[in-house]
Amino acid sequence: MDQTIPASITATQAAPQSPRPWKENIFWALFLSVFGVGLYLGTNRIVAAMPNSGTFVFPWERWIPLVPIFVLPYWSTDLLYLFGPLFCTSRAEVRAHAARMIFAMVVGCICFVMFPLHLAYQRQHVSGVFGPLFQLMYYCDRPVNLAPSLHVTEIMLLWVIYSRHTSGWVRSAIQIWLLLVIASTLLVWQHHVIDVITGFLLGAICFMVFPDRRFVRALPATT
Repeated sequence: MDQTIPASITATQAAPQSPRPWKENIFWALFLSVFGVGLYLGTNRIVAAMPNSGTFVFPWERWIPLVPIFVLPYWSTDLLYLFGPLFCTSRAEVRAHAARMIFAMVVGCICFVMFPLHLAYQRQHVSGVFGPLFQLMYYCDRPVNLAPSLHVTEIMLLWVIYSRHTSGWVRSAIQIWLLLVIASTLLVWQHHVIDVITGFLLGAICFMVFPDRRFVRALPATT
């Protein structure tokens, strides 16, 4: 029996794994956080001052309840956003992730200004243990910057990173939490259904414009 091992397999197995680019990961984690928060909040205040912003809400959305506990996954997006780049294991991966995030923020904020919408719901006073989180949310985030929901887009982009670098019950728990974040956009009355739909659409565009080239190169060539 021929025991010869293909050279390509041997070379792949013998190739040393590059160390994680921690300095670049930390840079992008900090830059994306500052850039994203600054651009979003600045646009939020610009759109809030614009006249004649409309609403886009389906009539049946009035049956969506306000569920205060979902403010926890809603606010957790900031931490997920910050730590996402730290999970990347190569420069190609973290740069692709950063490019998608920057593209999503810029395109999203352009949409907010060009197609200004405001929340159709009257913001509710929430008391109890979750009250301070709602008050902070109301203070930081005016009821504009709706479509596309950047919460949804960011979770799509982060889903790939966290799922790729976790496994087992940890991956399942993270994925469930990410789904709760998406649901929270509706259940804390910060977004409408059209915002969620357009948020998914923007996320899909980000992956099309900035594919992960490390994995694209690994795909077999087609004839």
